[in-house]
Amino acid sequence: MEEYFRIIELKTATLFAIAAELGAKLNNAPAPQIEGLANFGRHLGAAYQIYDDCIDLAGRESATGKTLGTDLRKGKMTLPMLRLLHHASAIEKERYCQLILEGDYASVSLLLKTTAAAAMDESLASGVARSQQARAQLEDLPESRALESLHLFADTIGLMLQSLRVQAA
Repeated sequence: MEEYFRIIELKTATLFAIAAELGAKLNNAPAPQIEGLANFGRHLGAAYQIYDDCIDLAGRESATGKTLGTDLRKGKMTLPMLRLLHHASAIEKERYCQLILEGDYASVSLLLKTTAAAAMDESLASGVARSQQARAQLEDLPESRALESLHLFADTIGLMLQSLRVQAA
């Protein structure tokens, strides 16, 4: 899981952080605000990546408009899969690994919605926590329409994660 978080930090979290930081710099914000906005972006990017990884296994293609199960088919170990394996007994790990190696998206998805729902729930909770951490980075910023939009952005990703949590239940 440590490697997973390192990868999303270097990938989506950094992309969001740079976008937020550049926006602040281009508007001549003071250094503490620039840092706060970069941290906002970092947490929000991580939350979004967790959402994307979860929806790949627990979403519905008709609702998402994208082909699901692609991470599993590519052999990418995302947070729900890592949590699934973390909580599994030795026998379950062997069975789950076989499903993963076979790229059996349907079986793994069903497993995460039923027997191993705790793995998906923990993953989604982790994303919700990151969206809340992002929102907390905005506390010291002056009120503005832009700030309202950033709050809305963080809240929307949090709601997307919560909505997927309900679907997975």
